[in-house]
Amino acid sequence: MKRSSELVMLAVTAAFTCSTAMAVWRWSNGTGGGLFNDTATWSGGVVPSQTLDQWTVNAGDAVTIPNDYSWVRNQNNSNEGAFVVEPRGHLFMNRILGLVSGWTIYSAGTVSVGRIATGVAGKTTVAGGLFTVRDNIMALDASLLITDGRLQNGGAMGPMVISNGVMDCKNMVASFNGGLTWVGGTIANLRHTSNTERGKINTQFKGGCTYDLNDQTWSHSVATDDFGAMGLTFMNGGTVQFDVYSSTNNDCDFFLTTSLGNSVASNVLFLIGDGGGLPGVRADYTGATYQIVRAGGYNNITPAVGTSEWYFAGENQTWAVIFDNNLGVDGTVTAWPIPEPFAAALAVAAAALFSMRRK
Repeated sequence: MKRSSELVMLAVTAAFTCSTAMAVWRWSNGTGGGLFNDTATWSGGVVPSQTLDQWTVNAGDAVTIPNDYSWVRNQNNSNEGAFVVEPRGHLFMNRILGLVSGWTIYSAGTVSVGRIATGVAGKTTVAGGLFTVRDNIMALDASLLITDGRLQNGGAMGPMVISNGVMDCKNMVASFNGGLTWVGGTIANLRHTSNTERGKINTQFKGGCTYDLNDQTWSHSVATDDFGAMGLTFMNGGTVQFDVYSSTNNDCDFFLTTSLGNSVASNVLFLIGDGGGLPGVRADYTGATYQIVRAGGYNNITPAVGTSEWYFAGENQTWAVIFDNNLGVDGTVTAWPIPEPFAAALAVAAAALFSMRRK
């Protein structure tokens, strides 16, 4: 006689897919689990088939997608225990179901799921690699911890803690329904729909946190964020990151406030990004002007626009780039990509000057 959890899972499966009539459902061994591709991990001694089967990790078991192994089948499966993806492991599926509280997912590899659909509390940890939720829902009873890597989420989410890595919101608007604890790392590509969600970001903003308006995953698009309407201040520091996309004047992210002095604390760093993967050639960008901030009281802010390196796809070269370090009255800075020999000469001169100062 099957266990009650297995019977429930069979019923859920029938509701989610019409293909299960031909599929075999595999359960983990109930004695601790093991590597996904090890026959000893599964009851009956058969690893789930990627062309037909579905599977459940039983409560109390831990099943690991090991390095250099992939499970790729766009089907619904269930994790009631612990599911682990190692750094070079790969998982692609539709929904991860959870019906037993206390389930965990720990991924340092590459994961793409349609949805994490649960009805009970559990926790997903992104500790490296790329974890993508393609659908527009990550269940609110599924808490999230990002300690490294990148999470790309499609929509609403449960309680979230970001300590490092990147929360990439490219495919969603802000919806931290379960609450946000942001102690480090990056929130990127966020699209706000209300000052309520801006407030959740603002109250968490502190040193070690980076708010990246548009981090190169949005090719050639202008990102805007208006914190001025809130009447709040970035109280605890942190970095606001801007990224440049093309040689067109003002084709850049911009940060809008109604009164910069009232909206931005003096210890917030404004940083221009590295422009990775720029189209065109160096000449397209030489002397180009980029608008990074629209606000009143420009004198209250000096963006960090020191020497960096940009890759120019049109010539398959990386060149050093410097900026004028003056934010103009219209909120602009000017880029100056410099030839490699000149860049090398600058480095030598800087080293010599440093050496002279030490003597």
